[in-house]
Amino acid sequence: MTFGPALTRRRFLGTGAAAAAGFLARPVPLAAAAARGVTPAGELRDRIELSRARLAGTGVPAFTDAFVLADVVLDPRNPRRFSNFSGDLSGRFIGALATVGGAEERKRASALVAEALRHQRADGRFGAPDLAFTAEAISNAHMALLWGNGRLLVGLMEAHAAAPSPALLDGARRLGDFLIGVRDASSRPEVQARLVGQGAFGFICFTQLIEGFVLLAAATKDERYLTAARRVAPLLPARGIQHSHGYLTTLRGVLALHEATRDPALLAFVEERYRSLVESKDQTVYGAPLEYFGWESPEVSEADRAVLLRESGKDPRSEGCTEADFLRLSLGLWRVTGRSDYLQRAERCLRNSFFANQFGTGDFGHHAFFPLGVKPTDNVARAWWCCTMHGYRAFADVMPALLRRDGTVVRVDLGLDADWADDRLSLSLRERVDGLDLAVGHSSSLREELAIRLPDGADEPIVRVNGATARDTSSDGYVHVRRQWARGDRIEVRWTLKTLLVTRDGRSLDLDAGPDGGEAALFHGPLLMGVYEASEPSFFGEPWPGNALLVGARVDPGHEAAGAGASERFTRPDTHLTFAYRHEGFSGMHPVTLRPFSEQTALGPTIVATWLRFDRAARR
Repeated sequence: MTFGPALTRRRFLGTGAAAAAGFLARPVPLAAAAARGVTPAGELRDRIELSRARLAGTGVPAFTDAFVLADVVLDPRNPRRFSNFSGDLSGRFIGALATVGGAEERKRASALVAEALRHQRADGRFGAPDLAFTAEAISNAHMALLWGNGRLLVGLMEAHAAAPSPALLDGARRLGDFLIGVRDASSRPEVQARLVGQGAFGFICFTQLIEGFVLLAAATKDERYLTAARRVAPLLPARGIQHSHGYLTTLRGVLALHEATRDPALLAFVEERYRSLVESKDQTVYGAPLEYFGWESPEVSEADRAVLLRESGKDPRSEGCTEADFLRLSLGLWRVTGRSDYLQRAERCLRNSFFANQFGTGDFGHHAFFPLGVKPTDNVARAWWCCTMHGYRAFADVMPALLRRDGTVVRVDLGLDADWADDRLSLSLRERVDGLDLAVGHSSSLREELAIRLPDGADEPIVRVNGATARDTSSDGYVHVRRQWARGDRIEVRWTLKTLLVTRDGRSLDLDAGPDGGEAALFHGPLLMGVYEASEPSFFGEPWPGNALLVGARVDPGHEAAGAGASERFTRPDTHLTFAYRHEGFSGMHPVTLRPFSEQTALGPTIVATWLRFDRAARR
């Protein structure tokens, strides 16, 4: 069997001699990012704080210590959903606090670790002690335990990275040894066949162990764990109707294994699987895959369709964990390869599906989709058991991509509001819809080069320093400005954002050349735009699916729909676009405002129409 270009199982199981050379840098914890000079501001800061407050105890259910650790304590007097995935919630919670949080959160993570280790079984596992891991016995219950134990191992290692502890590392070793011990039985072909079509209990519960093995190897310098990871990696099944979170978590693990071993075959494997995904119908216009692959695949059988309906209900769903995984995987591939297309996909995911997934409570979870966009459901799935922590954890991977020093160059890669400083230079970055504003705090006497990335869909950059047009160069999607900076210098970068239409078959067209009377999704730069029922109820008066936005028609420039109680922290009025539209049910031209898809955090569960009809024939 071949895994990607010239990547065989034998190649995966190579000796990994390069592993002893050392481990490459992993994504830095948010606290460590702050120590390197990055401090979030504006919307990003508010989103991080919203989820931090949620995990600190606000809301229902409250994340008390007993609630968090219920999946390792297994006290029948304190039941909690999904405790059979032993270590899943607790591991994610510990890892998120240790990685994203400040000193108090890291202190709480350490206390939770100490309590969790009191419930570790004699063989190193957490959870049900009577599950026998023989090839004949392994079933869904075993996969649930493996999934949870794998997520707990990652959480333990992230806690150890934040606050090293011999007792924690000893417990992690024992857990890693247990997982190595059950590896051969769990990976038997008959076991893999038995788990086909089992959704969240599928074989990805086993392959996701790679991430924890790599982190444990980094902490212990014990190559047994890298060998274990190598043996698991080639077993990742094709996408099929896989649970996307488990699949993408496995790919993140293989990428980490490449960083640990510097094996190019592993990177080729991840890149090929990533390419196959983003070029398929499993990748959505929103920036990330759905909870399950296969909804749009013509190869899905009736049996597969039955699995999708059983797992997701009649409507396809997004999942916060998947969106966090795709964001983190894209950022990881960009970090390793330097390829700009990975960063572009990361930005499109971050600004659209990832931000949109965050509820106003700070939770992440599920949203239901229908052919024209997103709609409310009878189960507003704030997934407190997984997505709420996993979404919060993803912010730690975003931070190093904001501003960073690259030798003699200070790079602005993602133009979100942030402050940055090192001993030679400090900058404040503030985002505008038409560009960025930067202000210099302290500066050394050395000449410094700023490299400022243009976002997806931006062109015609103009740079001014203290009001005067600056000489700059543009290359590889960045604007470069070099000079000896002084305190108080102000840099303005202005660009024109393109407004593009993306068709169902993936073509990108200028707005004026869009499909006449056909459906498309509208992007303003990297932002996917949509019509919200919460703020534009008249647009959705029956019948509305045939409503047509009239490209080029004159509209009332003063029209701005009501925010319907929206939190101003998560709305961007400067990005809103107003069109005239013709309603399917009556005559006349009427104004409608499109908002970024991410404003679901502010407006709450509501219909968001993203696939809209555009009519060029009405222009005069």
